[in-house]
Amino acid sequence: MFFNPSEIIFDNNRGFSELALIFSIQADFMFGLFKKKPKEKQPPQLQDLNSKPIKEGDKVTSLRYELGTCTVVLEGLEYFYVSDESGERVSYVKMVDAITENQKVLLVEQE
Repeated sequence: MFFNPSEIIFDNNRGFSELALIFSIQADFMFGLFKKKPKEKQPPQLQDLNSKPIKEGDKVTSLRYELGTCTVVLEGLEYFYVSDESGERVSYVKMVDAITENQKVLLVEQE
C-alpha cells in the first residue's frame, strides 16, 4: 500500500510526475488520519470597562445609547444588551471601547 523509497533507486522507468503522485497519495492518506477536528465556535468573552467578566443574564449599566440598566442576552453566538426601561436591543459590537477593547458598560453588583 505504501510507497517504498528504495524503489526510486531500482526503478528508473518511472517519471518524476508518477513518483510525485505516489508521494502525494501516500501523504494524503497518512496525514489525513491526524487532522485536527474543527473546534466548535464559542461566543466572545466580554469584559466591562473595569475588566470584570460579563456573562449571560448579568445586569449592566450602559454608558452609550442612553439604555440605562440592561440585561445581557445571548442569541446564537452574539450578545445583546436589552434595556430594562425601553426594551431596546443593542449588539455587543456597538459597545466596544476603542482603547481598551472592553465593553462600554459597568457591571451592576449583585447583592
